[in-house]
Formats: sequence, C-alpha cells, structure tokens
Amino acid sequence: MTSNPNPPVGASAALHAQRIREREAQADAGPSRRTGGRQTYEIYGERALAQARADEELRRRAEENDRRARAEREAADVPEVDGDAEQVEEAEGRVVDLTDNPERRSSRAAHRGVVAHAYQQAQMEGRGFIA
Repeated sequence: MTSNPNPPVGASAALHAQRIREREAQADAGPSRRTGGRQTYEIYGERALAQARADEELRRRAEENDRRARAEREAADVPEVDGDAEQVEEAEGRVVDLTDNPERRSSRAAHRGVVAHAYQQAQMEGRGFIA
C-alpha cells in the first residue's frame, strides 16, 4: 500500500474550491471596489487636497478671530456709511476700535485731565512728576 499524504477530495470540497477560484478571478479581473478604478496616487492626491482646503479654511477663521479679538476690522468689514463723520473715517480704511464708545471716550478724557492736573501741581510745587 502506498502512502498518500493528500486524502481524496470530496465533491463538495471540489465545488467549494472551484467557487473560490472563480471569485478570486473576478476580483482580479475587474477594478477594485475600494478604489473605484482610480490609481493610488489619485486617491492620496484627493485626500491631500481636501485636507489642504480644510487647513486653509481653519487658518482663515483663526485670522478673523484674531482680528476680532484685537478689535480690528478691515475696511471691507465696516458697514455702509450713512453720513456720520466717524463712520466715514471707518469706511475710509482706518482701523476701527470695536470697544470704543462715548462713555469710554469721556472716561479717557477725564483721566487725561486728572493726569494733566497732577502734573501741573507737581511742577508748581517744584517736584518732579512720576507717572
């Protein structure tokens, strides 16, 4: 009796092997389902382009937020002018301080007045003024 390391193949096993071979042949013949027929470099290029666009958008938003945080706006961001002198100056492209308002301006003017008065008093008394 001869020794055969491979036992005989049954009919169902042969049919199963045939189906596997056919499936692999179809997969090798047609374009890949995952890539849709595109080359790898095309897929990577699309991914890189999408990421670059997203990065650019994030940079643009960060710059806008930075300008807004610093209370600066560009001339294009200033609303339409209705004739007010301050709005005309703003529309002409000067940097706009968004925190500026009449109360704050009067407070700053009052502070400057106090400092000027203290300076005058110190000069009259003959001592130097230290701010």
